[in-house]
Amino acid sequence: MKQLILFFSFFTVLGFSQTLEIDEIKAIDKDIYSKIIEFSYGDLDGDENIELMLVLNRLDTSENNIPRDLIILKMNDSTWNVWKKSSTTILGSDEGGAMGDPFQRAYIDSNQIYISHSGGSRWRWSQRHIYSFYQDTFLLNSYYSYWGAFCENKIEVDFNLISGNISYSIDIEECPEGFGNNHHLLDSLPILEEFLYKDLRINLFNENRPILDIITPLNNTFSIP
Repeated sequence: MKQLILFFSFFTVLGFSQTLEIDEIKAIDKDIYSKIIEFSYGDLDGDENIELMLVLNRLDTSENNIPRDLIILKMNDSTWNVWKKSSTTILGSDEGGAMGDPFQRAYIDSNQIYISHSGGSRWRWSQRHIYSFYQDTFLLNSYYSYWGAFCENKIEVDFNLISGNISYSIDIEECPEGFGNNHHLLDSLPILEEFLYKDLRINLFNENRPILDIITPLNNTFSIP
């Protein structure tokens, strides 16, 4: 609790609010954006100045799906100015399936950007991307994903893009009490693959980046969106 109080006190002294409304940021076009749904402060490029990261709802809603942008701002002459922007990083409000809005969190910690989503219904999925600043851009350095359902298979991917190490596993998701068992699946599971896939560079702010499919040594496939 003491660390939390010191954290808030630090940003209060610097003049950074613990709450933020869209009207407070002059660099944000009110004809394009309707609401700030997440914000975070941190030094992303190591210049000892604090940046501001925003996740915003756009106004161009289509069939109940609210698209989002991720924007990073820098301070210049006591005014926030847009530095980087992505319209593809944050999923829209209706892209989580039966579970609803897939957006979970986006924040800055230790000079890195953390972004997480989840969704599905009986079969559920989750993803976490971690980006770091390198040579004037933000590169993906860690990716984690999960896909599975109670009493069925689950697939987990843990990819460290800096080292190139990938852990790909197919295992069994436990059954909640009273839902039976799935011990019959143990004959063929779990399957664990650990292998290298080096020199991959994925730029957070590349709006045209494709979904990347990676084939494992055992001919399994996973994607990095």
